[in-house]
Amino acid sequence: MIHLGVTGWPLEHSFSPAYFQKKIRQAGLTGKVGYSKYETPAREDFIQLIKSGRVNGLNVTIPHKKVALEQAIWADDWARNAGSANVLSILPNGSCTAWNTDAPGFLLTLSELVDGIRFALILGTGGAAMGVKTALQSIGIACLMVSSSGKGDLDYRNIDKWLLTSCDLIVNCTPLGTFPNTDTCPDIPYRLLSGREILYDLVYNPSETLFLSRGKTMGCYTINGAQMLVNQAELSWKIWCSELNIF
Repeated sequence: MIHLGVTGWPLEHSFSPAYFQKKIRQAGLTGKVGYSKYETPAREDFIQLIKSGRVNGLNVTIPHKKVALEQAIWADDWARNAGSANVLSILPNGSCTAWNTDAPGFLLTLSELVDGIRFALILGTGGAAMGVKTALQSIGIACLMVSSSGKGDLDYRNIDKWLLTSCDLIVNCTPLGTFPNTDTCPDIPYRLLSGREILYDLVYNPSETLFLSRGKTMGCYTINGAQMLVNQAELSWKIWCSELNIF
C-alpha cells in the first residue's frame, strides 16, 4: 500500500486529509493508497517520520517547509529558489525528493490579475512566504517581505502611507486569523489603504479573515487561500502519481 499524508503542527483543521481521501475514493484506489495526518511538532519528529519507512509521500506544512528542503537529495527549481519545499516523495531508504507547489499554485490564482501588479508586500518570512516571493519574482513583480522578527526586508512599523501608495498587492503568509484564532490579523495600518490594493490571504479557514474583512471595508479587492490550496494539492497529486507509480 502507498502511504501518503500531511505533516506539520498543528494539523487539527488541515484541509488535506478530507480532500485527498475523497480523491482516492473517486479514483478507485481505496486499499491501494491511503492518506493520513502525521503530527510532528518538532524538527526531530519530522525527520524521524521521513526516515521511518512508514510513509511514501508527504504534504509538508508549518513549521517544516525549510527543513523539508534540507532533507532532500533532489529538489525542483521552485523549491531551490524558494528555499522551502511542501511536497516530498520518499524512497524506501529514507531519502527524499522535494517540490514546491505553493509557488505555481499561487501564480495560477493571479492569472487574471497579474497585469495590474507591479509591487507587492509579503507579510511573513516562513516557507509559504518564500514560495510567494519566488512566484512573484519569476514574473517580474518586485516585492518586500515584512516581519516583526527582524528576518524580513522591513518591520511592520515601517509600513506607511507612501509605501502603501506604491503597493498593488499585499499577501498575508502568516497564520494570523486562522480558525479558531479568527480575531487576529497582521498589524498593518488598514486605515491608510487607498482601496486599489489587492489583499490576498493564504489562510482559507475562515473564508474571510479579519485581514480580508478590514481590507474590504477600505474598498480593496480580496482573495482567500482556498483556490491556491486546491491548486497546490492537485500539483502534489500529479507528482505522486508519477513518482510513486500510483496508476
